[in-house]
Amino acid sequence: MTISKRYKRQPIHFEVIPIIDVLFTLLIFFVIYASTVAGLSNKGIKMKLPVATSVVKEVKGILVSIDENSEIFIDGVAVSPDMFRQEITTRINGATDMSIILSADKIVSYDRVITVLDDIRLAGGVNVSLKATQKAETVHEKKG
Repeated sequence: MTISKRYKRQPIHFEVIPIIDVLFTLLIFFVIYASTVAGLSNKGIKMKLPVATSVVKEVKGILVSIDENSEIFIDGVAVSPDMFRQEITTRINGATDMSIILSADKIVSYDRVITVLDDIRLAGGVNVSLKATQKAETVHEKKG
């Protein structure tokens, strides 16, 4: 009686090149996604802005944001209310033509927005714009 020889199993090989290709593709996807989300105008702060018809394209300058919890951010960095005026004074640094864009969530109280606007003006900011979202235009058709 003869015993058949078993075939010797081949060792398992992991192909590294396809894994690198997949990882590189995922990396590119996440970098692009993160840059579009974080690069938005509010620097990653979730806000529901009021709607206006006469919205102008965003200008370059200091972005002051007030989120739904009434927290204040300067260019995406949280600032305490006590340090806000000092920080904005430092950022303006005597430049009277410095643009300041103030964006506030639509549920923030009017009193809070006025307080922040007052602090900006007392710090020397005179070129202040309020940020809003563009209102969608409606088309009315004439009935004939």
